[in-house]
Amino acid sequence: MRGNGPPVPPDTEPGPARVKALFISCLTLITLGDLDGIEARTAECLAQAEHFGVAEAAAATASAILAATLRGGPAQVVSLSEVLLATHRAEEPLTFPTMVALVSTGHAYVAAGRIAKAIGRLEEHGATCDRHGERCQRAWGDLLRAQAELARGRPRAAQEYARAALAVKYRLHDSVGYGMCLDVLAQAAATDGQVEHAAHLLGLAQQVWDTLGRPQTGIPAWTAAREACEQHTRQALGGHAYRLAFHTGYETDLDTGIARTLGTPGSDSSG
Repeated sequence: MRGNGPPVPPDTEPGPARVKALFISCLTLITLGDLDGIEARTAECLAQAEHFGVAEAAAATASAILAATLRGGPAQVVSLSEVLLATHRAEEPLTFPTMVALVSTGHAYVAAGRIAKAIGRLEEHGATCDRHGERCQRAWGDLLRAQAELARGRPRAAQEYARAALAVKYRLHDSVGYGMCLDVLAQAAATDGQVEHAAHLLGLAQQVWDTLGRPQTGIPAWTAAREACEQHTRQALGGHAYRLAFHTGYETDLDTGIARTLGTPGSDSSG
């Protein structure tokens, strides 16, 4: 056990290990929606990475991609990701910065309304994950594919992808991931005319966001989509019915609610 001596000061010495630590810090901060924190760490990460190797440059670029995602700059996300992928796409074994770039461009294309481009990149992402047996990142890709399917008017296909993502995120205890999945399922239900169910899912998801902080981690396109779903569902149901369905979802045991959501029979994905 450590004694009662003075605290050990943090190690701020520049080096590859610190670049990696800064990147991991950015991954944590994006789940909290902390843009200021990510911006500060990205700036340091980029400055330090200039003095080291290819792996450090990739981590720094991936940090910048995360910052741009939270800032709401899809064009910058695509630009940075293409720079990273030009160097690392064929790298073996698979690296985490590569996965960040692949899935982030999928998000950026969805946010920009370039759905065909989004689906192409997400299919590449999914195939890459399948080759390497990667399930966590594959689930992020499925969540984004659900958003893409919603954007092209296929809510039932969106439900299938979102449920697939939810099953993995729930199994991995990834609360940010399954909160996002529940929100996308609510949007798909509302689009499909199941407005009471949508309000219930919004309430269920709110349990998650109340423990984590900002809904959808503050990513602008995703926050706007949830707010639009809330408004549409409230208008369709009326204030009293909306509050009742939302409250029922909010008061449902989260594990039970997710299990029920995953147990719902799948619909024809032709949507």
